[in-house]
Amino acid sequence: MTNSPSPMFREREIVSNPRVILRMEIPPKDFYFKTKKLVGDYYKVIPHNGREVLFLQMLGKNVDMYLPESGEGLLVTKRVIDNL
Repeated sequence: MTNSPSPMFREREIVSNPRVILRMEIPPKDFYFKTKKLVGDYYKVIPHNGREVLFLQMLGKNVDMYLPESGEGLLVTKRVIDNL
């Protein structure tokens, strides 16, 4: 038995070329949502503890983390999760 911390996001699903929802700002105080198809591989994850939530809060929205068009969870770039 090792004393290393448990791996983050044990339950993850790889998604290729997902459709995501993006929030677009309309100055001065309005916004709308649009969908976009991303290219590449992403992990769909659902945080299960505070450590995972804090990690996700540090990621850039619409850069390393996206909201999927359908389903639960968040999409995180494969590169970010693979480097954990």
